[in-house]
Amino acid sequence: MNDEAGATKGAVVVVSGPGGRLAAAVATRLAGDGYPVGIIGPEGAEATAAGLVSAGGRALGVTAEPSDRAALDDALAGCAGLGTTAAVVLAFYPTSASRSRELVTLDDHEWDSLCEAPIRWCLVGLQSAYQWLSVSGGAIVVIVPTVSLIGAEGHVAATTSGETQRILAKSAARRWGTSGITVNTVAVPLDTLADEAPGDPGVSAPLSLGPPALAAPDPAIGIASVVASLTGPLGGMVTGSTICLDGGAVMAP
Repeated sequence: MNDEAGATKGAVVVVSGPGGRLAAAVATRLAGDGYPVGIIGPEGAEATAAGLVSAGGRALGVTAEPSDRAALDDALAGCAGLGTTAAVVLAFYPTSASRSRELVTLDDHEWDSLCEAPIRWCLVGLQSAYQWLSVSGGAIVVIVPTVSLIGAEGHVAATTSGETQRILAKSAARRWGTSGITVNTVAVPLDTLADEAPGDPGVSAPLSLGPPALAAPDPAIGIASVVASLTGPLGGMVTGSTICLDGGAVMAP
């Protein structure tokens, strides 16, 4: 599905929750590399796609709620005009995920919005992506925070959500391999994944896990590069894996 030997690159569809800044950055990078890109989300998708088209890329933005199965199915159907879908990227974290909250004061509303909702979005995203990839195969990439691998004080809801999404992805990978679908997880720093801009009221300082072994890579470039790799021949041998893109701040066992 890469453009090796002159083949046409398959389309990559990026589906995000509210905000979608990271999803937009990944879509921009992929479009710059020559991939047709579909962007689906509750806000900003059409504007991001219009900017990519103005820059000479092939892109389509569709406004849809990630929790609505019918709406997401319709949105993916709309993206089919870009060509055969090679990969679907799911990045579901609400705008307040980077705010620190004490476990003993976490209320029901916060738990639902920070933990339960992203899990539901991921389930719906996986189900919808399967319908479009089961015909010709392809890759699904689920983006989670690295801290979901180890837990983090003040971020229990986000880490629980991330680890649950990771298990969902592994379960789907084990089941859907016979359909030619790979499902992998890419883990990035929480303050990169959350959609709040620096300086927004209530945003905690970037979560520190100690010095990374390497300088943390640009997450947009890193994720886009991984997605591109997973749509090619190499990706056909990788499924059910978690790839950390944080410079070694978290080293998964």
